[in-house]
Amino acid sequence: GNIKKIQRREFFRINIIKNLIIKEPIDEEFKNSLKMIDLRDKIKFKTVTYSLKDISGGGLGFYSGDKLKLGTILIANLTLGLKNVEVLGEIVRVVDIGDSETKYLIGVRYLHLTPQKRSIIINFIFEKQRQLRQKGLI
Repeated sequence: GNIKKIQRREFFRINIIKNLIIKEPIDEEFKNSLKMIDLRDKIKFKTVTYSLKDISGGGLGFYSGDKLKLGTILIANLTLGLKNVEVLGEIVRVVDIGDSETKYLIGVRYLHLTPQKRSIIINFIFEKQRQLRQKGLI
């Protein structure tokens, strides 16, 4: 018969609460520009620590007290187990969740992610899944 796709995500997403360091360019010229990759040593960034909500091989979500702009390109520093991964991402979703402290849920999709970095992220997710299964939580 007709096969219908019901899952819209390409990668499994796992909920995880941990700190996430985001570097956002201060200069408006670079907030929507992939030039940031080549000029990152010359650009001034605002560095903010947010609370990571979830992560997948295709992107991540975090909580923010400030409404960030769609299309903003940023650098996220992730500590995944014993490895640190720096990824370039674009804000693709801003949802007002109405909480007094963390007013917004921000969705980011990775840009130009190398296979090595994606592998580190996916391996971290699989390890967390194994731990949750052993504890009977999933």
